[in-house]
Amino acid sequence: VLGHSSPGEFVVCYPYSPTINFMTDRPSYEYDLYVDDTVAGADFQRSAIGRIGEHRPAAIVIDNRAINRTERSRFKNWAPELTAHIAANYRLVGRFDYGGREIEIYARPDKAPGER
Repeated sequence: VLGHSSPGEFVVCYPYSPTINFMTDRPSYEYDLYVDDTVAGADFQRSAIGRIGEHRPAAIVIDNRAINRTERSRFKNWAPELTAHIAANYRLVGRFDYGGREIEIYARPDKAPGER
């Protein structure tokens, strides 16, 4: 995240994880304290895509853990349109798997030149 963003640039985490922002000293414009497959409204994905277009975060972190201990509760499974939008418009710059947590880090193309 630090290698693909600058101080003051937005970093967004899905589902919301303010720890990433605190650890990297990067702001977020997302403040939904909890969103998962059981509480995300029908327009969550469309609205999030709109906010990404408006705020152009330097990096996006996706945490695909089974937040409710079900496969359905993995972000990629309940937010496929948003996940596809991020993958199509940002560059995957890191993938980590530890303890069942699949973390993907995407960077805006101008923040990750030459990477794909």
